[in-house]
Amino acid sequence: MPKGLIIAIDGPSGAGKGTVARAVASRLGYRHVDTGAMYRAVAWKALGAGIELADEAAVAAAGEHAVFDLEHGRVVIDGHDVAAAIRTPDIDRAATIVARHPAVRRVLVARQREMGEGGGVVMEGSCSPGRT
Repeated sequence: MPKGLIIAIDGPSGAGKGTVARAVASRLGYRHVDTGAMYRAVAWKALGAGIELADEAAVAAAGEHAVFDLEHGRVVIDGHDVAAAIRTPDIDRAATIVARHPAVRRVLVARQREMGEGGGVVMEGSCSPGRT
């Protein structure tokens, strides 16, 4: 049996990509991964740990060592359900800083590739500046 596809849906905030990604994943029986939530969760983790967001290496290390659970609409990092906590203006600003760091992007893109290795996944992302 062939592996499932890896589907990427990208676009600006408010374009409806989350709704479409969840619907496509549900219809195909695929996993849905909100990649933007990963950046937000790493920003939340860094802030909670007192890491200076401008410290690219420290923020990247926080993302590299994080344990994510993004299944079934959850956003859990290191055992903390942060689905509501990462949807605030403070985290919006923090995630923008975090996402601009090339080292953080390398770490999270590698994690996303691991999540998509077996296929059968819909990856949802944002095409905001500094994202890959």
